[in-house]
Amino acid sequence: MLMNWNIYRMMMPNDSQFKLCAVSRIKNSTYLGHTECYVYRESIEAILTEREILNILFDVLDRENWALNMHWKDNDVNICEWYGIICKFDIDEITSQGIESSVIDALNTQNQVIGISLCTNRLTGPIPREIYLLPSLIFVDVGRNAITFPIDDIGESSLVYLILTNTNTASLKGIEKALSLRTFKADRTEMTAVFQQKFWN
Repeated sequence: MLMNWNIYRMMMPNDSQFKLCAVSRIKNSTYLGHTECYVYRESIEAILTEREILNILFDVLDRENWALNMHWKDNDVNICEWYGIICKFDIDEITSQGIESSVIDALNTQNQVIGISLCTNRLTGPIPREIYLLPSLIFVDVGRNAITFPIDDIGESSLVYLILTNTNTASLKGIEKALSLRTFKADRTEMTAVFQQKFWN
């Protein structure tokens, strides 16, 4: 059974009858009878800032163990200066990966973050699904980390370039919905699908 955030706070945290939806606290909803979490994307984007989404990423992925985490969660520092965060004005770093500058030019100028590059940084755990709520995110490199990536929700993203090399990601389910994806690297992973399969026409 699901519950919203306010009800959850009044319950014992170890009550196994209930499942807390990670973002349910931002929408005043009734979950009686539901068994799965529903993400109201438009409402979430209107409330969660890019900084808040990155803070969720940092908290979930064993932040104390990161090799480098300069400026993360520092409220006095622009998120574009956080280690591994790529913003629109870092165009050279993105285009060097083969992404055309026209793709970047078409992005919403109100959003800053277009890329996350945290390869070989001792990240541990599941990448939170909130990563897809970064509206202009087109580039992610989290290779060579002990992470899993929520590919089943990738249809909600605008990702063009995704690197999961040498991670613990074990399924390609949903990858066919990634209509924007042009470069996908996932060698030396625990993938269960056959990579020679053609996912995009």
